[in-house]
Amino acid sequence: MKKILLFGAMAFMAMGCSKNEEKQEFNSRAADQAFITKVSMENSAAMSVTRLVEQRALATSVADFARTMLAEQMQAHDDLGTIGREGDYVLSDSINARNKALLERLNRLSGYSFDTAFLNSQIEWQGQMKSLLQTEADRSDNRALRIFAGKYYPYTISNMEKADSILHTL
Repeated sequence: MKKILLFGAMAFMAMGCSKNEEKQEFNSRAADQAFITKVSMENSAAMSVTRLVEQRALATSVADFARTMLAEQMQAHDDLGTIGREGDYVLSDSINARNKALLERLNRLSGYSFDTAFLNSQIEWQGQMKSLLQTEADRSDNRALRIFAGKYYPYTISNMEKADSILHTL
């Protein structure tokens, strides 16, 4: 009788673990989807901003920085798209209200004001992306997303430093 009760308790515990594992997997997948949605939206906005900067920047250093960033953003978009297709995640190309406001603000500026507004926005944006990528690298169970976060994390640091450096030379 004790053996039956012990076996029954072990089976019940195993079922409970399975449900907990399923819940953790669902939560992890939901968090990964939220990360992909946020990064793809931010990346779409960043590509729009850098295309605008390529056309409107006064300083050559600002336009060159934008071109470099656009190449990085396009590669990140392609990499995220591959992860999305392989993992059945949905990417978003919409732009949130904060980034729409930034685009509208930049569209109203020109010359030195335009360049400095762009560079200041990049220092802030790169800092936010750095935190987002670090969090994903630390918490995700998805190997491809951890690799993605690890790959693009150094870009955020480099771009933040580059934007700050250019800002101080204008």
